[in-house]
Amino acid sequence: GLEREPHDAPICTVRHESCRDRLKGFDVRVVDLLRPETFDWVRGEPRVLVSVSSGSDGEEVWARGIDNLAAILDPAAHVVHISSTGVYSESDGGEVDEESPLVEGSALVLAERALQQRRSTVLRCSGLVGQARGPQRMLDRLAGNARPDGWLNLVWMDDVVRAVVDAFDRAILGTFNVSGGAMRRSDFYDPLLRIADLEPIRWEGENPGRRVRCDRLEATFGFRPRLVSPRDL
Repeated sequence: GLEREPHDAPICTVRHESCRDRLKGFDVRVVDLLRPETFDWVRGEPRVLVSVSSGSDGEEVWARGIDNLAAILDPAAHVVHISSTGVYSESDGGEVDEESPLVEGSALVLAERALQQRRSTVLRCSGLVGQARGPQRMLDRLAGNARPDGWLNLVWMDDVVRAVVDAFDRAILGTFNVSGGAMRRSDFYDPLLRIADLEPIRWEGENPGRRVRCDRLEATFGFRPRLVSPRDL
């Protein structure tokens, strides 16, 4: 995504040396947010994108590692933090915006608050979809199984990249939802399973989830993320 934008090449980070080859052609540095000595060089950086993937110790990295990073950032640095709509406590199918109640004490919320004390843009993204990731890659595991229906919120990775670049270029600060709109899980998966000639999911029960609103993003950034439609996959 970012390599297609007309900007200076970013410094990229990986957590493990074995991952360097995924980013050939970039300045790649090995960083472990639980070990501050591995990223002391960040002190002088004017722009920092924080995107921490989940993993076996994801919660510790979000809760403690982001604190480590916040402690060494230049006070004038602009930080863009990729967070998640999983911060919201709503689970009965209602709509959420940036003022909706959060899951207090969760690692995601703690990470956000560590960076919100600085010049930051927090992008609360729903499920990321791109060529190499997204729920469409799980069809073989879902086919023929029983699953509860409910709301599914997804966003194209290209739209997240656009929000990141705009935030840096226009110095937009604040907290914003980034989501392509809610669909029923059955409306998303059933067409994909038919195209793939796989057994349909047996929809049993309800796990409503939430429906994510992006009015603040549209009003401030001037665009609304595209709906992730099954026909586009």
